[in-house]
Amino acid sequence: MKAAICRSFCGFALFALAASALNAEEPVARPLDPQHAAKMKAGLELFQKDVRQVLVGRCVKCHGGEKTEGKFDLNTRDALLKGGEEGAAIKLNDAKQSRLVRLISHTEEPNMPEDGAKLPDAQIAAIAKWIDLGAPYDRPLVEQDATPDAWIHRLVDVKARDFWSFQPLRRAEPPRVSNEKWCATPIDRFVLAKLDEQKLAPNTAVDRRKLIRRAYF
Repeated sequence: MKAAICRSFCGFALFALAASALNAEEPVARPLDPQHAAKMKAGLELFQKDVRQVLVGRCVKCHGGEKTEGKFDLNTRDALLKGGEEGAAIKLNDAKQSRLVRLISHTEEPNMPEDGAKLPDAQIAAIAKWIDLGAPYDRPLVEQDATPDAWIHRLVDVKARDFWSFQPLRRAEPPRVSNEKWCATPIDRFVLAKLDEQKLAPNTAVDRRKLIRRAYF
């Protein structure tokens, strides 16, 4: 009896779940703001005219320059949108809900900029309006010619140029060795010379079977 009740209950639950899935409404996509392009254009002009110089002059030293406090980087738009250790710093198109505006307005701690006076009201207003317009960037705040790891821009250290592979090609005379008869080719002279430096003797000659075994290992 109990088993039959359990089977009936499970069957009803599965039926209800399937019906719910079939009746679920498709998520509604948010319509694109018809003024998006115009806002981004106006925001970019505002960034180039006012916002960029404020961020570079008062903010990027601690957030995108030589250091990045709180893992909050202002150098690029992607980094700005990512936020820092304490979460998002801005809400696109909504300056009133953006923590960055509250910090620079000194309505929330820690007040920013941390090591200077509060920004003038005109600069705060410009940053707020820029966020309302989508916070566009024209280029990073700190220009970098290339990343340090980009191989096409990597320079060889002067001391490293003494390494043999950086030396220009030249004809090298085979060195003198202790056992001329051991050398079958000029290359053998270089090998034996290094062995002589370490006071080592070369292995004795072996048959082809042992040679291939050594090559395998």
